[in-house]
Amino acid sequence: MGKSAREQGRVERRADVERRREVDREARGQAHDPIQRLLNAPTALARLYAVRELRGFLDDVQGQCVTELRGVGVPWSTLGGALGVTGQAVSKRYAASLNDGRVT
Repeated sequence: MGKSAREQGRVERRADVERRREVDREARGQAHDPIQRLLNAPTALARLYAVRELRGFLDDVQGQCVTELRGVGVPWSTLGGALGVTGQAVSKRYAASLNDGRVT
């Protein structure tokens, strides 16, 4: 049996309040790393926010690694192997942005 719309609304509001508090802490320089925010999230909705943030963080790190490794000549196939995809998939995702000097 699922939660009523009223209960779900309360859960979402609590998660929104927690997210605003996290943003406030970040603005004051008191933020934890994304993994700690995920592990310490008090509700499932807060964990989802943390997962989204962590994915963004990991995407940025992955892009930086691809840029660095391509800069020293590591082949697309090697990068693909490290990421569990084909070299073509990695090339398709990053080649154009690397040529523009940015990673998406």
